[in-house]
Amino acid sequence: MTGDSAIVVSEPVRLAINADTQALSVKPAAAPELEGTRFILLATDFVQVVNNVDYSMNNSSYNVLAIVEVI
Repeated sequence: MTGDSAIVVSEPVRLAINADTQALSVKPAAAPELEGTRFILLATDFVQVVNNVDYSMNNSSYNVLAIVEVI
């Protein structure tokens, strides 16, 4: 083990809570080229818009980080 690590973050996708159902892709542009275990994570964050300014809902009960896959 070398102790090397890498992280790749995809662009965020914003959806209105009242938007029509639509297909979306959250695949990152490139995956890290390191050996070893890979964790695929998905984060969900809710924001509210007040006077056209986005405010993150910092209450931990709304934000979610899930392990989607371990390779």
